[in-house]
Amino acid sequence: MQHTQWFLGIDGGGTKTEALLGAGKNLVWGKAGPSNPHAVGVAAAAKNVKAAILAAERQLGRKRPYPAVIGLAGMDTPKDVSTMRRALTKELRGIVAPGWKLVNDIIIALRSGTDAKHAAVIISGTGSNAYARGPKGIARAGGRGHRLADEGSGFAQGSVALHAVTKAADGRGPKTLLTKYVLEHFKIRNIDGLIPIVYEPAFGKPQIAALAPYVQFAAERGDAVAKNILLDAAKELALLATTIIQKSGLQHKVFPLVTVGGIFKCPIVLPAHFYKVVRKAAPKVQFVRPKLRPALGAWLMAGGR
Repeated sequence: MQHTQWFLGIDGGGTKTEALLGAGKNLVWGKAGPSNPHAVGVAAAAKNVKAAILAAERQLGRKRPYPAVIGLAGMDTPKDVSTMRRALTKELRGIVAPGWKLVNDIIIALRSGTDAKHAAVIISGTGSNAYARGPKGIARAGGRGHRLADEGSGFAQGSVALHAVTKAADGRGPKTLLTKYVLEHFKIRNIDGLIPIVYEPAFGKPQIAALAPYVQFAAERGDAVAKNILLDAAKELALLATTIIQKSGLQHKVFPLVTVGGIFKCPIVLPAHFYKVVRKAAPKVQFVRPKLRPALGAWLMAGGR
């Protein structure tokens, strides 16, 4: 390894940051806290990117600077990119090589599933986002954060779940198994115990998104409220996908649609409805679950092989 160039790939979102460092088969992973600047702030996001790199270096050593591609959630406007790039340039001085790239995390997510010229990708994890490259060019939808978008995401499902258990407690809505899961998750005796928790300044998007798996658990056990939450999420995600497919001109093409995020691992309701709606809009679509983690997609884009 002493005479081999090492490459660096970063995947950062609202929950965690992953770094992949090395070359060939000699690769190590480093992890740190979230690096979506809209979730934790620009300074904290940059520090967490650095922390993930340092965690990887502790295992492999240093061979700086590294050709790097950094894919972060929240890179939705030119201003987002320029602001974050300034912070990273300062934080990563001497660590990344000249020419390093900062991109929206959806770009590295696409690369983790395919390198096809015409392709599309949809992310549904903590947030949601969609992107396509087609004969009409590039198309985007969603990806503007939880106050403007993130429909169908873990955050959206968790938020609806909180409202559902509150309505159930009041008698304004049907009883739901989600109540049991939420009470156990927060270690409280009744729904009023949520009030001091959810209005704490530190309680935000990641904590709400963490409730999404309980929606799946409840739906698997036949809970009607949870099933409806999943169905609504499927409709929103399908709308994201069909919008970018049509805008990019892929609806009559054979192309891969990469589906990224834990939401798509849900075994009932959501994937079936999502696939049905998208296939109706684009009959030749090929659904792809990425075999690579997004950080590996970033590492490949940086020049790793």
